[in-house]
Amino acid sequence: MNDLKKLGYSLAYVFIILCSSIFLLTILHYFGIMNGKIFSFFKIICLLSSLFIGGFINGKRSLENGWLEGLKLSLILLILWILIGLCFQIATFSWKHILFYIIIVAITTFGSMIGINKKKSNTN
Repeated sequence: MNDLKKLGYSLAYVFIILCSSIFLLTILHYFGIMNGKIFSFFKIICLLSSLFIGGFINGKRSLENGWLEGLKLSLILLILWILIGLCFQIATFSWKHILFYIIIVAITTFGSMIGINKKKSNTN
């Protein structure tokens, strides 16, 4: 039960940060402050930074094995991502998308590993 609570908090942080940053980017794009490729670049940066922060928070809340906690979080996010994509018929499995999914798993796992190391350095 405690693990589900930790994952729930981390998922909430990921979705709140992601939705607020994408909302801000959309407003900037709507008013013409950001255009084209810069907008696409910042969408990816917002996604990866929100996943890193979610993994970091997950790592700070876990007791040990930050890589495993980050892997759990990233797999839950990937399953949600793929299910939503299947519902809207946008999920494809090309090499480009599979590489993107691997990057998502790596960023979230790395964030969790950094988070658990920061937790241990603060308690000593």
